[in-house]
Amino acid sequence: LEVFAVVSLSWACRLNLCFAFLNGKSKFSFQRVQTLPTSSLFIGSRQLLEFKEPTTNVTVQLVGSMHYNPSSIELARKTIQSLEENDELGSVVIESCDVRWQTTTEMPLWLQTLLMSEMRASCDATLAAGRPVVLGDQRINITVDSIKAALKETIVDVVRPAQGWNRIISNITTAWIATSPTESNGYLPITSFFDPQLLINAPVSLLKYPLSYLIRSPLTFFAFTSFLIVTDSIADQTSIPVEQMTWSDWALSLSVALLEITLFGRIFFKELLAERNEILAQSILDQCLIYQQQQQRVSNGDSTPSSPSHSQEDKTLGSSEREIRYVPTNMTMSERIGSDKEKTVVAVLGMAHCNGVAKLLKENRIQANKK
Repeated sequence: LEVFAVVSLSWACRLNLCFAFLNGKSKFSFQRVQTLPTSSLFIGSRQLLEFKEPTTNVTVQLVGSMHYNPSSIELARKTIQSLEENDELGSVVIESCDVRWQTTTEMPLWLQTLLMSEMRASCDATLAAGRPVVLGDQRINITVDSIKAALKETIVDVVRPAQGWNRIISNITTAWIATSPTESNGYLPITSFFDPQLLINAPVSLLKYPLSYLIRSPLTFFAFTSFLIVTDSIADQTSIPVEQMTWSDWALSLSVALLEITLFGRIFFKELLAERNEILAQSILDQCLIYQQQQQRVSNGDSTPSSPSHSQEDKTLGSSEREIRYVPTNMTMSERIGSDKEKTVVAVLGMAHCNGVAKLLKENRIQANKK
């Protein structure tokens, strides 16, 4: 199922980009390039979002990435190092959960090096700077359970046209609205996905992404790969030459294609994007609140130790889904209370998440952790 989710994500990303383009969001492309500063011509500037979180007035930087892409790894590392050099680095939220992170850290060191990702590079750079790293994503077992439930629900809805189809359309539409920006300014443009250096390094991502799943879940990977090979073989044997296809053949083919798009679209927009965007946005907001409180203490002349919310003792690998989870470390986090510099909360995310997460935060659609 994990591999299925990745394949769904891959194909749905293409649909997402096409829909965004056809929906009129391409209209800003030419004008936007004319008004961008010179630095945007280089790798990274079009994958960065910076804004003030409105309820705390804390600066947030979202680093959009293509997973395992060397350009994204370098962008994440340089962003964190640059903020640290200016004494502006706060917490760094990464798109991973404690379950996945623990699995990764249990791999041999040479495999961790081979499968170096932007999340791992961000963690290493942040811990080297003495700052906390937050595992801000939804736990993988919850995501997998959501995908299972969505598959069953979609199958049931498909065979119930009266009510089921309306629910499918409603789910996709609601999730699409939640994950798409209402305006072009202040969000990642579609050109971010087609940055030349990202595309040049894309083969590395295409190789390492499935390789990581092969190593972590070999049985699932081989089972799913075998399923694809068998179904593809059956399709080849039963396929009809285009010149011999009748109207009924075309109708059947289009129906199957529509069913696939429905399955992938619902899972991608709702379970893999919209639901996880809320968890990621909440993780970022929780960190913003911590730095808001810290800045208030500094403004009041209070030099007391850092907020207990940054304790590493009982907040790692926790059981509550509302709990803030930090990457375990014995390092003492240097809050630098005496500094008059405001801190920036950084989040390293897949690019497909960035606009949706930014929208949730900018429009105050997320409630803070009440712990």
